[in-house]
Amino acid sequence: MHRGHCTFLEKLVKARAASAIAIIIISDEETAINPTANVDEITAAGDINDCAVLLLPKNTGESFEQMVIVGEDLRMQIMLAVEPKPLEDETSGQHPIESEVEKDPNRILYINGLPLINTRLLV
Repeated sequence: MHRGHCTFLEKLVKARAASAIAIIIISDEETAINPTANVDEITAAGDINDCAVLLLPKNTGESFEQMVIVGEDLRMQIMLAVEPKPLEDETSGQHPIESEVEKDPNRILYINGLPLINTRLLV
């Protein structure tokens, strides 16, 4: 979906209500965005720990959208992998150590109505 009239949190809550586990938002600009929400908005949203938001910069997002359109026309599954850049610790210049997170095998991202299973998202 494209950035627009409602907040990222509202988009996520609506997507979760439609049984989605993630949303991909195409930004209207190239610069990094840090979405925020106040405590009341987060409380009203309920538990959103089982959902994810991926915000793509304008050019990357538009390219991805075109791939999805072509994939639909050709009846092909589109796979997108995201490799996040590790953030550096501002005080030490070191990359933080990633903690092990238990993986839920029942979480599936759908694109073009098809499940992306065992897929890494690369942009």
